[in-house]
Amino acid sequence: MTLEINSLDDRKFDDLVEEAQRRLAHHIPEMAQLTPGDPLFALVDLFAWMTESVIYRANLIPERQRQAFLSLLQLPMRPAIAATGILCIDTKIGRAASLAPLLEHHTQLSAGEQKLSTIGELQSLPLSMAIMIKERLAPELLNQLAISPEQLQSLYHTQVQAFRPKRFNNQLESLDLSNSLDQCFYLLCYFAKTKQLPQKAQLLSEIAGCIINIGVMPQREVDAKQASKLAPRVLRWEIAWQSSADQNRCRYLPLEVIDDSSRGGRVNGVVRLRLPSNSAVFESQFNSDPQYAGFDNTPPQTPDDISDPRQVAFWIRLSAPQENDFQLDYIALNAVDVVAQGIVQDQMIATGSGQSHQQYSLAQGQIDGQSLIIEVSEFNHYYPWQQVSDFNGYTAQDRIYQFDPISSQITFGDGLRGMRPPPRSRIRARFYQYGGGSASNLSAQSVNALHDVPNRYQVRHERALSGGLDGETVAQAQARIPTYLNHRNRAVTQSDFINLALQNPLNPVARAELIAGFLPATSTATVQRNVPGVVSIFVLPPNPIAMGVIKRPTAGLLRDVYEYLDARTLLGTELYVLSPEFIPVALSVVVQVQDPQQQVQTLNAVNQALLEYLWLCAPGGPSGNGWPLGRSLEINELKAVAARVAGVLAVSDLAIYEQRASNAWLKVDQVTLSDYQLPEVMQVHSQQGDRLTAAQTPPLIDPQESSEDEQGNKVAVAVPVIPDIC
Repeated sequence: MTLEINSLDDRKFDDLVEEAQRRLAHHIPEMAQLTPGDPLFALVDLFAWMTESVIYRANLIPERQRQAFLSLLQLPMRPAIAATGILCIDTKIGRAASLAPLLEHHTQLSAGEQKLSTIGELQSLPLSMAIMIKERLAPELLNQLAISPEQLQSLYHTQVQAFRPKRFNNQLESLDLSNSLDQCFYLLCYFAKTKQLPQKAQLLSEIAGCIINIGVMPQREVDAKQASKLAPRVLRWEIAWQSSADQNRCRYLPLEVIDDSSRGGRVNGVVRLRLPSNSAVFESQFNSDPQYAGFDNTPPQTPDDISDPRQVAFWIRLSAPQENDFQLDYIALNAVDVVAQGIVQDQMIATGSGQSHQQYSLAQGQIDGQSLIIEVSEFNHYYPWQQVSDFNGYTAQDRIYQFDPISSQITFGDGLRGMRPPPRSRIRARFYQYGGGSASNLSAQSVNALHDVPNRYQVRHERALSGGLDGETVAQAQARIPTYLNHRNRAVTQSDFINLALQNPLNPVARAELIAGFLPATSTATVQRNVPGVVSIFVLPPNPIAMGVIKRPTAGLLRDVYEYLDARTLLGTELYVLSPEFIPVALSVVVQVQDPQQQVQTLNAVNQALLEYLWLCAPGGPSGNGWPLGRSLEINELKAVAARVAGVLAVSDLAIYEQRASNAWLKVDQVTLSDYQLPEVMQVHSQQGDRLTAAQTPPLIDPQESSEDEQGNKVAVAVPVIPDIC
């Protein structure tokens, strides 16, 4: 409900003068004819000015009452917020054989009149970075290149997965792992100029043990306040170590994460990594032969613009093992967090008077109250005073003060609740940051100047600074009251849980189902049902329709959804966020085709129709919301789906194959699923035949026909395919 705030009196100076003249004409007619220079004229103006001042102060009463009401709600007016972001500070490429000096915390920069400062230290390295992945080659593309999997298998003498190296353009492309073979980014750190090679050994020996800064920007940034309450996303940073280029496998050493302001790539920030102190790691040799570069788990082939293999300094592999779709918008070397604020140090404010409730104003506006450090001298020594929200509960010996960020005013205690600054004591601001508002939102390439540092650096500002907001007015704060008091963002009913899971801003969820009273256990045999107060949510990530490649919910997705829902559930609710159990199935169907000339297209349409009908997310399932949890697969139902395909005259036979824990495929009449299980379609095989033709066993996947990776999982070996470019 909006409160209508009216002025107590809207009369102005001219109105008051006119009213005074009318009153004089009525009560003292002989003095009513006022002329300029008449002393009475000056008195009328004086009293009108004094009255207008009283009216002005009276009209402020409603606004002060609104501010008091906001304080009672613990909803004070929000001060100006400064824009933040990341930018890169590179070392100018020269012939110096030593690293540039360390850039300290709160290094000053500028963009015109706008002041900025860095957050954290930066050791700028004389290196550049290329971002690459092993891009999976689909069978269709291999056919276009006139290459068959059998040819690759005979060439490398093992089961293979084809890929080609892909380099991202950090300015034009989003960094997506959807087509990556191993779900990893390969970050190549290299010397951009060959004139640096004579100093390579010296530079690498100095780089050993250094802390490098890598800027990270996600595609879907989580609100900073919300991200601070969540566990950081688990990112794996590893450096490649390969003693000989002839080796077919590479060893990856984990890098120590010193600090991560991006919280695992949830928000814009900088990851600080400590490089190995053993310089032998930087002497790794990588295969530059296109036929073997990237073989198995080795880094891919270097880009074409790196002509000399000696330019390679080291490779870093980045992955998110607990995420389904790890996507970034930006990765950069030599990055540092910046805030669009200036810095003031050792600023004298006033001399203490010894009186109670002393108030002083700071020279700057839009001051960040959290950064403010106030000191008061006592016996020629400065002591820091503590900032508090109010003086209640404090004694006369407590060195405390209040700060109002709207008016930039500090207030000291009265001597009973909070110490009074003694007479002739010096009051100074030891440190504070100022600036902000919408003017601090700077577009890319705006920041171009560093201050008070050696002339060995150059600023690279490739992403805009954002998040700056002007200070809030009383009316704007009042408009936030309904949102503050709104309690709709709570999970009470079944639809509340499902909608909140689907709409969570942390990790995309394509489908959510709730089973009330489902209590999970260490095994399916000990699962309990109908337990009071227990709520279990089963979630699925976004999945494109494809055969046998369902993306499972990762630990990161389950954790994010749980933390988002747990903060919104009622007291006493026992919440679980789980993944469904997937039961592999395969189908074999025999159909009679109307037009023999369209046989291939019709059979492919039958395969696609059955796959879409059994798909786990929309538009799959009988109702278009995905195959229901626990719904059994019936032969007659699937026959009806195949019969509805255009070009099918009749369905002669259909067989279902199920794979359980023993990994053996069994032909069954139906697949019976529990309420927490879903089917995973591994193969759909269709063929032309009459009513007497029986369905044949499809070419089922044998889990034994694959190699093992580092964790013992069965996978094929990655091999590069470099197409010839005419």
